[in-house]
Amino acid sequence: KQMTIWLFAEERSGSTWIITTIAAMLQMPFAYVEQDGIVPDGVHQTHDFSRLVDAHGVLLRTTRRDVDEHFLSWAILTRARTKHSAWYEHPFMPRSGQRGCAIEMIKKLSDDKFSVAREDVQRFLDLKRERNRLWDGKAAEKQTIFYEDLFNGIDIPQLSLKNFGFNLLGNYEKIPYNKRDVVVNWQEAANWIYEGSR
Repeated sequence: KQMTIWLFAEERSGSTWIITTIAAMLQMPFAYVEQDGIVPDGVHQTHDFSRLVDAHGVLLRTTRRDVDEHFLSWAILTRARTKHSAWYEHPFMPRSGQRGCAIEMIKKLSDDKFSVAREDVQRFLDLKRERNRLWDGKAAEKQTIFYEDLFNGIDIPQLSLKNFGFNLLGNYEKIPYNKRDVVVNWQEAANWIYEGSR
């Protein structure tokens, strides 16, 4: 049976685990749209919500319910990607055989303490609002998946998946670090998020 699944991913929302797990469980090919293009029938992932215009099939979206935590993850990821491109390689999710390298990466990340500006918070909130607008405006069979819910398992009835989540096959092994030690003005950022979300 042919099927097309689109996953619209917000950064740091479990999307990599979701796309690879769904593709494996349903034995379907998948592609990261920005890197690999589009496979005719299969699972597609993109961060570009403007692609909702032409997307068809089952549409999924991943995000986080905790906006403060989401912002901190997004800010640290953005900092690592833009300020440390020489060593940035997804240091948050070590695979087998890469843990030693990832520990060194995460140490550099944790040592790079920085402050965010109000403009960073505004850019993040504007991005979320635009994604909400595009997602809400798409008339289709769709479901939003919250990262926090994956720890207990969720149902995706469109794909006949029950109790789908990290409890099935395990999450990527995360190296622990305190985001509030990295973003030194995290409380100020939380206040800006609160003010900007009202």
